[in-house]
Amino acid sequence: MSGEFLFINLKKMTKKKTENKLLLPISIIVSSLIIAGALVFFGMQYQNNNPKNLDAAIEKGIEKYIAKQEAKMKEEREKAIAAKKAEQAKKIKNLPKVNENEYVAGAEKANITIVEYSDFECPFCKRFSETMSTVMKDLDGKVNRVFRHFPLPFHGDLAVEQAKAVECVGKLGGAEKFWKFNELVFKTTKSNIGMKAEELPTLAVKVGVNKAKFNTCLKDEAIAAKVQADIESGQKSGVEGTPASFIVNNKTGKVEFVNGMLPAAAMKAKIEAVMKDEAKK
Repeated sequence: MSGEFLFINLKKMTKKKTENKLLLPISIIVSSLIIAGALVFFGMQYQNNNPKNLDAAIEKGIEKYIAKQEAKMKEEREKAIAAKKAEQAKKIKNLPKVNENEYVAGAEKANITIVEYSDFECPFCKRFSETMSTVMKDLDGKVNRVFRHFPLPFHGDLAVEQAKAVECVGKLGGAEKFWKFNELVFKTTKSNIGMKAEELPTLAVKVGVNKAKFNTCLKDEAIAAKVQADIESGQKSGVEGTPASFIVNNKTGKVEFVNGMLPAAAMKAKIEAVMKDEAKK
């Protein structure tokens, strides 16, 4: 039995050694094919059989591949941006003209009108309100301003109630109180549902509006409809978030879309660029 067992094990060992001898060259061949395939994948040919240059060749291939992918991604981004701009250019044409029911701040016949779509609970809108106060002072007589409502869904009922409250103050007290109340609401809220709706009547009284009339006005369906109309006009004009503004040259009809919050200097630069459109005509 022992001799037979030894013979069998010797046979297995011999077979295993033979397999190992075969495995090494097979591994080398497979590795070579993988490397060759990689070089082809990276778009290059390796003609020098010196192994010392292989790492450099592969590294160069990888760099070439990465550069190609980055260029492709850049091209795709640029196409997406161009498509977005083209879409926005079409939607700008849907921007409603300022009507007699809106409250204009600044010179009535200014060459430039800024149409803002805003949300009182948006922190960036709060900062942009300060931006626009500075712009209006610095460009006094050249620019006027119109405020439209675009309460974002995640700010809940509060943002809608604030929009209705501002419209009620405008209805009861006119443009001057509309803008005072507008500024007061921004100053009062901490943003992102940063105040209570119950505070709004008190703020209305502070700007000189009768509290009872104000509370009655909040229930007026026409006021709610006005806020909803602003939201819909914003959507049709390409507004997707807040703040969103349109710089309108009232003489040439040129309209520039400003997406997001800008500091005063940057906003003034954009306004002045739209003003220059007049000089070209």
